Amino acid sequence: MTDIHGHRWSFFDKPPVFADAGRLASDASYPQGVEVACEIVAAVTGPGGEEIVLISTRAPWDIASEEGQTEFQVSREQLVPTR
Repeated sequence: MTDIHGHRWSFFDKPPVFADAGRLASDASYPQGVEVACEIVAAVTGPGGEEIVLISTRAPWDIASEEGQTEFQVSREQLVPTR
């Protein structure tokens, strides 16, 4: 995941944690793009009028980036509805 600051975050966990985990096999090439469940903590309007969303990956799966981070600022366009 790339946040609004251009920092690219990586996540590592069991395949069932990620949407479309069927692609995450031992013989797959990595990294793979996946969906990570999150919850919206806050939303603000950025200087250019874009919506900036603070998300937490602590809920529902308590997943953190490899650096231990669980809150990220992303653009609203990066979010997809839950299935």
